[in-house]
Amino acid sequence: MACLTLSTPTFLTASPAALGLTLARHLHGAAAIGDLPAWALQCIYAAKLAMLVLPEARLTVPLLGLLLAASPPLLLRGGGIKRDHPGRDRPRRLRPWQGLGLAAAVLAAVAAARFAVFDIAQFVLDRRPSEALMAGLLLLLCALGCLPLVQRYYPHSQQAKRALLLAVALAALLALLRPPLPIRGGAECPDLPFGLCPRLWDKEHVPEHEMDDVAVWGE
Repeated sequence: MACLTLSTPTFLTASPAALGLTLARHLHGAAAIGDLPAWALQCIYAAKLAMLVLPEARLTVPLLGLLLAASPPLLLRGGGIKRDHPGRDRPRRLRPWQGLGLAAAVLAAVAAARFAVFDIAQFVLDRRPSEALMAGLLLLLCALGCLPLVQRYYPHSQQAKRALLLAVALAALLALLRPPLPIRGGAECPDLPFGLCPRLWDKEHVPEHEMDDVAVWGE
């Protein structure tokens, strides 16, 4: 008996996701649903729509985490613009702990998505990415994830803008120059009690280590 491999047509994946995304935005604009449900639905349908370009469907879960962490300044109506007088808008201020919390959520989402970033880079390059390239990609994701926060709440903060530019520049240097890093591997579990195993990578996701690390960093 011949084996048949069934695959979901592209339009069956794209059409419901695009329809759901449009419907969520329409219902939110009509005040039929609140800010939080609309925000969650838009992130879910956007992540599902990204299945068209992702190499594996399981990568939608970490992508959803990134969208949920980076999109509140854009999709939640409660923040961003404050109107004191008709025709005069000014950025709404965040409390320091709120801004730090949003930035920390982006960093945590990027850290949780590191394996997905590795898989996508490996799919594009057709080989394991280097440690410097992975560091650059993760740093770039952190900067892009914090960009809506800076644009919406800190548009006049030169320090925030410089921090983003510095992160992007450092990410580009790491990705292009691929310098050898002093830390290699990171897939082994440290000797900790209670079976705790905090580690950077696992055995299936270990970046390539540059061979001239001894000449640069010393033994």
